[in-house]
Amino acid sequence: MFRCEIRLLGTFEIRRPSGESVAVPQGKLRALFCGLALRPGRTASMTEIAEWLWDGAPPPSARTTIRGYVKRLRRLLDVATGESAITSTQHGYRLEISPGDVDVHRFSALVTRAVPLAGSAEEARLLREALALWRGPAFCDVSSDSLHRDIGPALREQYLDAVWRRIEYDLRSGDPANVVAELRHLVKENPIRETFWAQLMRALEGAGRAAEALAAYAECREVLADELGVDPCGQLRELHQRILLGKPAPAPV
Repeated sequence: MFRCEIRLLGTFEIRRPSGESVAVPQGKLRALFCGLALRPGRTASMTEIAEWLWDGAPPPSARTTIRGYVKRLRRLLDVATGESAITSTQHGYRLEISPGDVDVHRFSALVTRAVPLAGSAEEARLLREALALWRGPAFCDVSSDSLHRDIGPALREQYLDAVWRRIEYDLRSGDPANVVAELRHLVKENPIRETFWAQLMRALEGAGRAAEALAAYAECREVLADELGVDPCGQLRELHQRILLGKPAPAPV
């Protein structure tokens, strides 16, 4: 089995166990490798590969061109001894690598392991380890509209959910003031995500900055009205009312 470290959560990187980098040029070659790495050990059909490379409009010579790309990738990846990193099957091609060697799959595995540990220090540790794998937007320098459209949104949603879960632990167990700056950045980057607005309000309240928490609610309400034409959800309205009346926060469950 081909062994290397594949990084797709940020800029594209392949590193051999020796630490040597494998340079894969941008364009179709990198998109092909990225698509195969996202499904390690499983065959990708010629139709699926064509979708990654040409987004539903493959040229008449697509099959021949794909075979040429695979040949070039093999020359880049294969070492002097050992089996080829990419194997041919009756229906397409398969990257012979363990999911654990691909940061996307390591991230998902760590997040999944954290699910039954909700609220614990171990959950927070696993989530921090998972989030540390992200060095920027997923496959940000891979040119494939199909992969960005079909894989990117769900992966980003999983990332944002992991961030939310980790901050929930921090709000319950640490100093709320420590996450205010991070949450201000998160609401700026995700302005219609009400869960981050709620966390920002709670963090400000917990830091003794109730007036700023109320101002954050007003900003959230304005953003939601402008972007979606809706009011904040019931949970946010209740939080706003509680802070406005100066009632204490409920004890963590």
